Amino acid sequence: MGTRLPAALDYADQGRSVIPVEPGAKTPAVRWTRFQVEQATERQIRRWWDFADFNVGIVTGRISNLIALDVDLRAGGDASLARLEAAYRPVGGLEVATPGGAHRWFQHPGGRIPNSTSTLGAGLDVKADGGMIVVPPSERPDGAYRFGRLFDADVPPLPDWLAALLIDQQKPRPPRSAGKKPSGTLPGRGGPRRARRPAGDHGG
Repeated sequence: MGTRLPAALDYADQGRSVIPVEPGAKTPAVRWTRFQVEQATERQIRRWWDFADFNVGIVTGRISNLIALDVDLRAGGDASLARLEAAYRPVGGLEVATPGGAHRWFQHPGGRIPNSTSTLGAGLDVKADGGMIVVPPSERPDGAYRFGRLFDADVPPLPDWLAALLIDQQKPRPPRSAGKKPSGTLPGRGGPRRARRPAGDHGG
């Protein structure tokens, strides 16, 4: 049994659409279009991990009730995130460390949320409907994917202002001037969704 199989089964039990990812990489090991609309069975997941100790992938979007904001530090994602938060308000999200930065996880708000690359700013990509992410306890030669200490915190709703930007594929507005009050936002939609640490992940 692959050492990451228990984690894959845990994610599936949480309602995520799980796929295998090539060991030490972030490339899906199977054709995964069908898993954007249906989830693999436990039997299928076990059969995959019988072949190799794959990294674990999750198909994002409504199928998994999951959207991920990918912050790539090597492409300036931290600076772009700071500008985005200065223009609106803190993004929040459940943070997962990645080899090149971090993912921020959110609940899917319903409807269709497209993927985007650097629309929100350099180094900020969005993995939503039709996307996928690599998740803990996966590893690559340049680092590992790890939950922080708040691994069992609720995955929060996607902020309404951020959902509006993603749906319309708008460029963020410039940061507001110092002292200017932020505009109001509607409360997040949907109930909490807990991200339990999967088996095999020991934090980081």
